This record gives sequence, C-alpha cells and structure tokens, in this order.
Amino acid sequence: MVNPGTFFIVSIIIFQAIRFRNLKQFSILLFLDAMAFALLANSGYFIKIGPLMLEYEEALTVLFLLVYFINFGVIQIDKKLFLKGIFLIVVAIIGVFTLLLTVDHNTMVVPIGASWDAYYAGKNVTIPLSFSSANLERIFRIILLVLIGLSIKDILRSERNLVAKSLVYITSIQILIGIIDLVSKLIFDLPVVPTFSKWFFGVGPSQYTSLSMRAGLPVIQGFMKEASHYADSFIPGLTYLALRKNKTQKTIIIEFLSIIILLLSGSFTGFAIILYCFLLHSYGFIMNSRLGKFPSFLLVIVIILLVVGFVQIVSYNFPIIDYYLIRFYGLLGIVPSVGSESIRSMSITYSYKLFFKYPLFGIGIGSSIAHGFIPNLLANIGIVGFFSWLIFSFDAFLIKYNNVRNLPVLIIFIFMMNFLGDIGWSYNMMGVSMLIGLHVGMEYRYRKER
Repeated sequence: MVNPGTFFIVSIIIFQAIRFRNLKQFSILLFLDAMAFALLANSGYFIKIGPLMLEYEEALTVLFLLVYFINFGVIQIDKKLFLKGIFLIVVAIIGVFTLLLTVDHNTMVVPIGASWDAYYAGKNVTIPLSFSSANLERIFRIILLVLIGLSIKDILRSERNLVAKSLVYITSIQILIGIIDLVSKLIFDLPVVPTFSKWFFGVGPSQYTSLSMRAGLPVIQGFMKEASHYADSFIPGLTYLALRKNKTQKTIIIEFLSIIILLLSGSFTGFAIILYCFLLHSYGFIMNSRLGKFPSFLLVIVIILLVVGFVQIVSYNFPIIDYYLIRFYGLLGIVPSVGSESIRSMSITYSYKLFFKYPLFGIGIGSSIAHGFIPNLLANIGIVGFFSWLIFSFDAFLIKYNNVRNLPVLIIFIFMMNFLGDIGWSYNMMGVSMLIGLHVGMEYRYRKER
C-alpha cells in the first residue's frame, strides 16, 4: 500500500537525479531530504506491505546510503570510526543474544507499539520480557545508524554551511506549517492540516488525527504524528540558533518565532524545549559576558528568579501559560497532575529500574518503549551500550566532547534528553538531526560564518 506522498517523494528523487548528475551532490541532497522529512512530516508511511512498514525518512536514508557508497565505496571510511561502529553493533547484539538465552518472565515491559497512557489508565499492556522480531528490527536500524555515521563525517566537513542553512530553512518551514495549522483550526474548528496529512502521507502507528484543545487553544501538530513530535522537530534548529554567536536579523526572527509557536503549541514538550533554549542562552551569556563568569552566573540566577515571578503574574491573564505552569508544578509533585507528566515520570522511573536490574547490556534493544531518550537507551542497551553509542556518535558527528568549553552544552543537552524523546532517537533520522544540530551549533559558536 502506498500514499500520494509516496509518489511525491519519488518525483523529488527523479527531479534531483536528473538535475544533479553528480553522485556526491545527489547523495547530499538525499540526506537533506531524509532529514527534512524526519523533522517536517514523520506521519504515515512510504510503503506498507502487511505488518511491514517503511517510513519516508527510512526510504530516503536507505537510498542516500546506497548512492553514497556507490559513489565512494569503502575508500573514505574512517577505520577507527568503523571499529567503534562494529563495537556498538556487537554490544547491541550481545544484549539481544543474552535476552534470547535468559528469558525473564518476571520482568514486565511496555513493548514497542503499546501505550504508557493506556498503562497509566489501568489497562494491562505490559508483557513479560522476551525476544521478538522487534529486537532484530532495531539491530538492523543500529546498523543503518553506523552506516550513516561512516558517511556523515565527510558531509559535515565539506558541506557544513549547507547543512546549517538547511536546519534554518526546515525550522522556518515548520513555523509556517504550525501557523497554518493553528489558524485553520481556529477558523474552521477542524484539524485541516492533520486531515490533509492523513490523506497525503497516510496514517502510521501512534498518529493522532483529531482536533484537540488545551487552555482554549487548538493543539499544533502539523504533519507530525502528535504535538510532542511537532515540538521535538524544533530541537536541532534551536540548538544551532541558540548556540550560534554571530546572529543575523533573520536568524533572530526565526528563533523568536520558534519560541512563540512552541508556546502556542499546547505541548508540554514545547515548554520544555523553551527551557532548554533558555539554558543554552544562559550558558552563552555567562561565557561571553564582560562582567566575568561568576558575576554573570549570579546575574543569570537573578534573571531566572525575575522571569519566574513575571511568568507567574502574567499566567493569570494567559491561560496557555497557566496551563504549562500547572503541568510543571504537577511534574514536581506540588499540585495534582493534569496531563501526561505523571505518565512520563512513571516511564522514565521504570526505565531506570530496568537499567539497574540489567546494568551492563540492558534488556535488549527493541524490548520496550518509554518516554525519555537517555533512560530508555540505558534500559535497552545498558551502560556498555550507552557509552558505545555515545563514543561512536560523538566521533561520527564531530562533537568535540573533550573540549572543556563544550562540556556545559553537552551536560545541558544530555540533561534535557532525560525527559525528551524515546529510544528511536538512538538510531533514526530525528536523533541524527539532534546530533547534527549540536555539532553545527558548537562549531559556529566560536567562529564567524563564511
């Protein structure tokens, strides 16, 4: 089964193949296509045969890898990175192999495809920890991640400016889609954009297509599966824009509009991303202020206290801000929970419990799903797998973790990833985009763009 979006993708590929006959150029465009679809339209599917489904970004990623390796072969492969990738794959396989040999029916998990919302509501969606085809599928995706890592290094070195500009364009388009989604829902009281997405791109797992209201405003979803995915799509672009030191008027406007649309999105994830952006700006101010680091740090604390007080005051006149504050207080346990924050906290806590029970290689990648990228990753592949993924990813995406001035940024990023995302970010194009945003943001922080 295919959708109109399938033919749209095919037409883009044919046009680019005819327009750019150079295989290297063509492969770079395919990579940017895959990133764009991951961040703009992760709903539906490219093709579906029975229970098997290939998403748009996956189809474009596979084609990108095929064209890239046809063009370059294995000549340009970084041997050290290759060994790190092999080690990551082996560690993931060991985790799944251990699961296969020592099935623990006393350990219950929420499997991929199930819902933590349903579990929180009292439905029994958990199953005993056991081996399934989902484990093999995730091993395959880890292999794809390694192949992407082996090819992305060359692209980031030679086409860093193009990748950075693409992130800005993608973020701008997502803002426009969000505005259209919000305005059409306010005018027609119908989910016009999600309905179009359902027809054009199809309906994938966990995709929400109805109209939802929060604090008197319709939830902004765009062409994504749900509102939180729409909010997540801003992380790569905002990471780059927040860290970039030399800003233009255009990038300042795009960053400002991103914050506004996230604030209006109705997604608590969007509120968390605004806080993440604020932390990155605070770090930048402390590092670059002429007042000195310690006085700047104290000033940031004072500003935070003033902002908290101001937000609390204006929340009485702006229901959407009051909604976020209530959910934030609910997350802290100060007031009763009114949204999914308790569900997220429960799944994160449960992931850490699984990690402490299986600390070395985890429960086997693909065995469970939960909110929070870092805890879910630790639970699925253990501490050995986590550091293997981290070392490979940081090397492949040229993230300089041994640079002291980059450490605060990495700490902020990893801290926020405890609450955002899921296990898919360890191998899919959405996760790849996060790492790219981190790389270009740190790279352009310390030098003027050409």
